Amino acid sequence: MRICVLLSCSLLPLVACSDYGMNDIEEGDVVGGERQLLVEPEVIDFGLRTVGDTITDTFTITSVGATTVELEPLHISGSGTFTLLGDSVEGPLAPGEFVEVEVAYTPATPEDEADAVVESNAEASQIYVELLGEGEMPDLVYDPQQVVLQSWDGNPVYGSFLVRNEGLVDLVVESWVLQGENFTAETDLPGTLGPGEETEVDVSWTPVSEGEELGYFWASSNDPDGSEVATLQGIFEPPCLGLHEAHTRGLVDMYGNVSGIYVEHLGEDQDVCIDRWYVYISEDTQDAGAGDPAFLESDVYGEEGSIELSDGSSVFFEPASATQPAWWCVEETQTTDTAHSFDFTGAQVPPMLLDRMLDDRNQDLVWSDISDNPVMIVGRTRGWASMVAGGSTAMEVEVINIGRIAGVAHVSETVPAGMEAYNFGVEPHDEAVGEDGSITYSWEISLEAAQDTGITSQTVYDSQILGYTLEVGDEACTARARTPEPVVSWIDASDNAQSAAGSPFIIECW
Repeated sequence: MRICVLLSCSLLPLVACSDYGMNDIEEGDVVGGERQLLVEPEVIDFGLRTVGDTITDTFTITSVGATTVELEPLHISGSGTFTLLGDSVEGPLAPGEFVEVEVAYTPATPEDEADAVVESNAEASQIYVELLGEGEMPDLVYDPQQVVLQSWDGNPVYGSFLVRNEGLVDLVVESWVLQGENFTAETDLPGTLGPGEETEVDVSWTPVSEGEELGYFWASSNDPDGSEVATLQGIFEPPCLGLHEAHTRGLVDMYGNVSGIYVEHLGEDQDVCIDRWYVYISEDTQDAGAGDPAFLESDVYGEEGSIELSDGSSVFFEPASATQPAWWCVEETQTTDTAHSFDFTGAQVPPMLLDRMLDDRNQDLVWSDISDNPVMIVGRTRGWASMVAGGSTAMEVEVINIGRIAGVAHVSETVPAGMEAYNFGVEPHDEAVGEDGSITYSWEISLEAAQDTGITSQTVYDSQILGYTLEVGDEACTARARTPEPVVSWIDASDNAQSAAGSPFIIECW
């Protein structure tokens, strides 16, 4: 490294710069403020280099201000593949002086990056020279580097990841190792992957108890950075079942009397979560909407619900409570002095009624909304099925008008990609294919007004069941597959658009 005087050192580059009177600077040579440095170039790109070779380049630090700048020792921040050569550069740099700094690069990875850091008491106290380089070598990459294998029921789960060569020369995989007692792997490796080539590794995990287990896949290869591993995360965590699924599977009982409504867990291992307000229609008469006044809008298949029932526990819905789990009447003429059981389809309370129950907290307004409008609910006759890949099951979506005014229900049902719907009992009016390959079927159903009866008889509701056959293909057959919630929309008596939803259909597929 050589310290030189601006415009003088270039005449005799091998002679000590101090011999040329570096203090004799003309005023016109000053291009900055009091203490200014000019560092150039700002970027040094060493390009693509063969592994094992060393290449050098330089950058220049020039004092372009009116006052001497004190340089701190230069250093490299980042990859250790770059080094500063020669004596340490530090100390004063008078106006007009410059110093050349030599940098060496020895490739270590396909992409090396660092900064040469110039620190001083100049107005810009830190200046960076970006250093770039590429090593001509193989690069083994796992995609993804972490695979989550989640079992909901203790059965084996399956997944895969890719081993890819993102380097510029052949990747030679000599062997591989899988750690983890309950994990398995199948792959074409060992072998050779050219630049850009990849191969799949199929993995599985068989849980032996609830909880989490980790496994690791490592491949021995000619990648100089051969320490990376693919992590396999096995999780066995039974889900908190949604209320409609639990009811279909016979894991809960629902009944009511003069005191309120009960939902009782029947003592099975899996928890049951209630995270919506649902409509309960009695076989005699005590139709109601019930839920938690402080409920959280969540998804029981990803988070816990507002109400969680463990083995043998129950929840009691009080009449119109503002703080405890509550129920509200959705028929004005009813009796509550005897026990009743309920026909439960997983239909959610329509938001137009839920607003009355949670915000206005006024039973009369609930009844008046039902009296003055069509009020639609949509659900399924069952919320769960167990199937095999390529198997089929009968599906029934039920829409009911609980309002005392007739209306048209616009019902939509979405079938995910990999599943097929056919044998429709009522042909859809329309179908639309989504970007993800799903198909949404739509119906328009005219429903008459609900008819009130005597106080001891059930209200007569107009309803329509939309039946079809659902087939699940191999690619959609997972331990817990699901279809989205059915949705119904309609126009109320004030020409406002209203809607309501049901529960998803859960498929345990093997």
